[in-house]
Amino acid sequence: MLIGRYVPQLSFLEVLLGDEPVLSPEQIFYQRLLAMDQDEARYIAEAQLQNQSLESLYETVLIPALRLAEEDRHSDVLGERTSEFIAQTTRELIDDLGDRAVQRDSPEEASGGGFSSDRRLGGTAIVCVPARDEADELVGMMFAQILRQAGYGASYLPIGTVNDMLEQVQMGDFRIAYVSALPPFAVGQARSLCKRLRERFPELVIVIGLWKFAGGVPKAQERVGASCANAVATTFSEGLLQVARLSHLDTA
Repeated sequence: MLIGRYVPQLSFLEVLLGDEPVLSPEQIFYQRLLAMDQDEARYIAEAQLQNQSLESLYETVLIPALRLAEEDRHSDVLGERTSEFIAQTTRELIDDLGDRAVQRDSPEEASGGGFSSDRRLGGTAIVCVPARDEADELVGMMFAQILRQAGYGASYLPIGTVNDMLEQVQMGDFRIAYVSALPPFAVGQARSLCKRLRERFPELVIVIGLWKFAGGVPKAQERVGASCANAVATTFSEGLLQVARLSHLDTA
């Protein structure tokens, strides 16, 4: 699809109709989402999960596909109906895959909700707060699952007004807040939300997750500055390391 390749506003057509011999898993997954083929998208994700961990599936397939969708949505080439389908299908898939992972790895926690008890760090409560929109919420939802899989008490907040989210953080009595942001569109909002959290909750440990940010942590740290966040992470593995480090400091 040459028109999709060389006309940026129509780039999604290359993914949807492209005939390249080799597409990456995230491109194939996104292609099926664009075609509104829920069953095939789910099959692709489940097939990938046979050979990799849930964390790897999220970081190599679902998050890159969500980023492609965000780029197309912000370029006004995705209709509202398609955008809603992509978000809802991804949400349902995250729910299903997360439930299976918990049942497989920790049967005793299979029925646990968003606020599970921390088995290793004395009740550390972590909340993932979306920086801007539903894509940030979905990645926060994924990371909360990965945190729970690692044994931490973690939950995520749905997207809402900043004041509503601040109230939920206060009610939850959390110790660590992850501001979940999917670049390139949510960096400014992540920084702004981080500052609001710091002003409202001076004792709260705050980490900004700029997921899959080009340039890694050093560049991400430059973008957000050093005034509000205790740390920055760009991958789930970095995020887990930061939780372990910051939880240790907090309980020392």
